[in-house]
Amino acid sequence: MSEDRYIPKRRCIACRQTFSQNTLIRIIDTVDGLRISSDNRFFGRSCYICRNAECVKKAFNKKCFAGSLKHSVSKEELSELKEEIDKIL
Repeated sequence: MSEDRYIPKRRCIACRQTFSQNTLIRIIDTVDGLRISSDNRFFGRSCYICRNAECVKKAFNKKCFAGSLKHSVSKEELSELKEEIDKIL
């Protein structure tokens, strides 16, 4: 008998659609800046984005990270994050 496990749902900050948590990229706000979490061992405020180029572009153009993380994000942090996300895509 198989058990139905609960799969957490999260919303993409760009397209605002809901997906299962493990299909999205998790971006965490840390003391060192924004970073991508490949596992869920980091805690704190975070946001999620789809794994497609259109959503990534939309998130950076509309400044979705600042709104979702509830503070301003510097251009340097955004450029570093963009490079990390580009490596994943």
